[in-house]
Formats: sequence, C-alpha cells, structure tokens
Amino acid sequence: MLSRPNKWRSHQIWFISHLLTLPATSGFFFVPELPSKHTPPPTGVTTTSQINLAQTPAKPTLKPTTGPYHSGLADAYAKSGQTDKAVAEWATAVQNDPANAGTYYFNEGAVLTNTGKVDEAIAAFDQALQADPTRADAYYWKGVDLMGKATVKGDKMVAPAGTAEAFNKYLELAPAGKYADPAKQMLATIGATVETSYGKGKTAPKKKP
Repeated sequence: MLSRPNKWRSHQIWFISHLLTLPATSGFFFVPELPSKHTPPPTGVTTTSQINLAQTPAKPTLKPTTGPYHSGLADAYAKSGQTDKAVAEWATAVQNDPANAGTYYFNEGAVLTNTGKVDEAIAAFDQALQADPTRADAYYWKGVDLMGKATVKGDKMVAPAGTAEAFNKYLELAPAGKYADPAKQMLATIGATVETSYGKGKTAPKKKP
C-alpha cells in the first residue's frame, strides 16, 4: 500500500486535533437525548466530550404508536450497538410523528456518524434538513462528515462538493452559534470563503506556514 504524503498526515493531525479542542459539550461523538419520561443513561456512561443533541418532544403518555416511544427504543438499540434496529425505529418514529421528523433524522445521523457510517449519516442529516431547513447544527455536522471524506491534491485539502455550503449555511443560521469558530476554521482549511449576510464572500484567513 502506498503511503500518503507527509502533508496529508499533517492535515489529518490538524483535523483530529481540532475535534479534540471543541468545547467539552460539543464533541464529535454523539449521544441522542431522551425525553424526560425515559430511563436515563446507564450508570458509568460518561458525557464528557459529547454533543447535546435535539431532545425528543415529551408526551404525557408514551404509547407504542407515538414518535417518542419509538425514538426511545431507537436510543436503546443504539446504545447496545444495534444500529440497524435503531435506524428502523427512528423511521417508525418519523411515520408516527412527522411533525418532529427533523429531530429523529438528526439523532439518526448522529448515531450513524458515531458508528463510522459517514455516507448514511450525511443522508440522514439531509433528511433532517428537508424536514426542518432551519436546523443549523445539522448543517455543521454534515459538513464535518463531509470533511472526513476530504482528499489531498498536492499540498491542498480538497473537500467533497457541498462541504463549504454546509458550513456557510450553518454560519448564516447561527452566526454566533457554538460551532461558528470551528466552521470558519474548517472553511479556512479547504481554502473556501466565509459568506457574509449580504451574500458576498470574504476570504477566510489562511493558516500561517
């Protein structure tokens, strides 16, 4: 197997270092939050470096036909490593509670990201955004997943199509959001521009050699 150029290795190191320096409540690995009626995470499960995801809307009574009920099952399956069953339960949650489809798809994307199924995660985030185009965090984490598919040509990192758009859309919806600075750093890494609220762009600051 051919070894990658040293500069690619430096990009990998920077990307991993960036993820490790995110705020403690906004790490790369996701854990969906349950409705207040559900059982809390098992004793000993740490929440350090985990992002707080969209919370499933609470219902007075969780019946087998409600979205939160199936979302709770999905969460339990996800925690036990049964990702396929979790995805199936979130699909059922969407069918029973389409008004909150954005939340279910977002949490599905989170778990798929956490299990390394990046392409499926991106598709789930796209569905979350189709259901709720104002869900800023879905744009950010879609961009992060796309960054994970970046390649290197010469000494330049080349991200897949849609990466810069995802980060810029996040900045448009949440210009002062908790991921605003990381989004700008990602844009700078791929040599993209940070779009202003007036539709124009300014070149993102380049890293010093």
